[in-house]
Amino acid sequence: NMYLNFAEIGSNIKNLMEDFQRRKPKEQQKVESIADMKAFVENYPQFKKMSGTVSKHVTVVGELSRLASERNLLEVSEVEQELACQNDHSSAHQNVRRLLQNPKVTEFDATRLVMLYALHYERHSSNSLPGLMMDLKNKGVSEKYRKVAAAVVPVLEGWVK
Repeated sequence: NMYLNFAEIGSNIKNLMEDFQRRKPKEQQKVESIADMKAFVENYPQFKKMSGTVSKHVTVVGELSRLASERNLLEVSEVEQELACQNDHSSAHQNVRRLLQNPKVTEFDATRLVMLYALHYERHSSNSLPGLMMDLKNKGVSEKYRKVAAAVVPVLEGWVK
């Protein structure tokens, strides 16, 4: 799962949970005979191991989901993809400005969005790089991050302070 995208990980966890639930009733049947006891004892370590694996994966995916929601990462990544692969300047500019105004978007993510915009639209006749740099400042993005954004496109160096 390490290199899969978020949706694929979710699907794998769902399949793991379904497999775990299918096996669980068999493992928890009443133990009525010596053969039942023997089968239970033989299968218990496998069940315990699977239980731990399911628990670990559900915990990790839960934390990833919390972070994605907390930082608005699904929307941020969608705009990053648009900046990298599309040529609709108006839409890209609107989306970047909207996200810069969103309090959930961290200064790191905001800076990255502005840098991608700068790289893609540096030579566009109606680029709005100075305005986006001002938006970063208004958002409270530290000077350190604004310097990083300005370093991507030299013409922005005067917009850091």
